[in-house]
Amino acid sequence: MFEISDFNGEKNSNHILEEYYVNCISNALKRIHFGGSVYQSKLLDFDVSYQNVTSLNDIESLPFTTKADFQDNYPYGLFAVPTSEVIRIHSSSGTKSKPKIVGYTKNDIRNWGALVLRCLMMHGLSKEDIVLNSFGYGMFTGGLGLQLGVEASGATLIPASTGKTAKQIDLLRDLGATVLLSTPSFAMHLSDESEKINFDIAKSPLRLGFMGAEPWPDNMKSQIEKRLGIKAVNIYGLSEIMGPGVGIEDPDDSDSLILWGDHFYVEIVNEKGELVPDGCYGELVITSFLKEAIPLIRYRTGDITRIIKRNGLYGVWVERIASRSDDMLIVKGVNIFPSQVGAVLCNYSDLSPYYLLEIERRGFSDNVILNVELARGKHNLERSHIYNVSENLKKYLKDELGIYIDVKMYNPGVLERFTSKRQTVNDKRENAGSGYIV
Repeated sequence: MFEISDFNGEKNSNHILEEYYVNCISNALKRIHFGGSVYQSKLLDFDVSYQNVTSLNDIESLPFTTKADFQDNYPYGLFAVPTSEVIRIHSSSGTKSKPKIVGYTKNDIRNWGALVLRCLMMHGLSKEDIVLNSFGYGMFTGGLGLQLGVEASGATLIPASTGKTAKQIDLLRDLGATVLLSTPSFAMHLSDESEKINFDIAKSPLRLGFMGAEPWPDNMKSQIEKRLGIKAVNIYGLSEIMGPGVGIEDPDDSDSLILWGDHFYVEIVNEKGELVPDGCYGELVITSFLKEAIPLIRYRTGDITRIIKRNGLYGVWVERIASRSDDMLIVKGVNIFPSQVGAVLCNYSDLSPYYLLEIERRGFSDNVILNVELARGKHNLERSHIYNVSENLKKYLKDELGIYIDVKMYNPGVLERFTSKRQTVNDKRENAGSGYIV
């Protein structure tokens, strides 16, 4: 296999780069072909063979893989190896349908750990660190996936998992944790709960946090950094491709993610599945050509972004993921993303980032209510001031989203907190096309 160093500087030859991708994806197709899975049948239906792929143009004509393929071939239909070669199985949450089952061979686990290690060390993790891992363990890829990289680094791991916030604060404080692994919403919750017991978490040894698994606007990132006294880093991944470690925030540009080009072939497509030029927004498509158990071909992730630049096999830089195509809500004929609401709230110092959008049908019209909390320490605000904030927010949302949204404000701590992925939408309409964020 080529080394990443072979593609830097003057050696970054388009010919060598194309040869690498063509060889790797052809080999992935070969594994699928001889694996005898349902996946092979799909490729045969499209008259695709590993012998057909001789150029990048051939790759771009391969059929997409989607979430529907996981549903239609549940549980093992997409596996390219027998289960006797699979040493671990993970899955998605399966909130609205059957979970997406993914498998890993020994080499898959080895590669996964190496990529997570690459992500963590790029932002300064060392063997001197004590790492509190507050991602969920079990079928979710977050906890165990990140553990692979932490242990490979030589750092000390505290496998706290999710929940039991008071216990996690004790662990963080008593064991002197310097790095936090969690969802952004749990990091905010950890700060709130620490304040209640007069523990100044910003003055603890905690210095660094790796966060992901849910959308979080840049303003929320700033709040986390200020409240916890850390550098908060966006780590990207999805179960179907591998898990955390597919990409990492650029150390020099918090608005971009580096997706590792030596493991993944990256494309951006429009709604019709047509390639768009670099720099244009669309849906992120990833081919995981080194994965043995499930080498997904042109998987439509649902994440909306754009390619900023390419740097050979070192990586592809994409803009920070702010929304997902399957999270889009159609309200009164208008397309909105709940993440847009979260971004708006972060501009209001009197409001917290915790919110819940409730949508219901009244007669022939949709009614939307935004439930939001006042920020910490703001519960004693004058009613007239709260009213003015509410009216200003309604106008802002109408201008930004194009629809009227009613606003209900609550005191801090009223809305339910989630220690894993947070729920931000409750769509009560019958046959609603979208319900929950991630």
